[in-house]
This record gives sequence, C-alpha cells and structure tokens, in this order.
Amino acid sequence: MNKPLASLAGLTVALLALHEALAYGLDRAELIERLLSPGDPSVIVALFLGVAFFALRLGVLFVLPGAWLYALVFALRRALETR
Repeated sequence: MNKPLASLAGLTVALLALHEALAYGLDRAELIERLLSPGDPSVIVALFLGVAFFALRLGVLFVLPGAWLYALVFALRRALETR
C-alpha cells in the first residue's frame, strides 16, 4: 500500500472513531432534551457540540468517499504510467 492510501486509511479510521464517540457522547449527554429545555444555560454548549457533530457527519458521508475515489484514481493512473 502506498503512502497516500495508507494515510487516508488512517484518517478514515480516526474520523469514523471520532464520529462514533461523538454520537455516543451526545446521546449520553441527552442533546435533544437539553436543546428543548427552556432556560438551561448548557444549551449553548449542546448546540455547539451538535453543530460540530453534524459537520463531522457531512464530512464522513460526503467528503471522505470523494477523497477515497480521488486517491484510488490517482494511484491507478500512477500505476498505468509506470508500465
């Protein structure tokens, strides 16, 4: 495995682990209940963590597959050029 694909694999594993940990943490912190409770001062922190989670989710679902596709096409092109 070449270096760009290996580093992309490491990044993928790290982002997926972070996504799962943040999803579990927000569930344990009762994000929805905090956002719906009136007058709770921790709603700002919950809102910030919720936005960060959904930004990470968009990256994992849309940006990461594109990065994999780009890396695979680049590796294939490089392999065909060296023939």
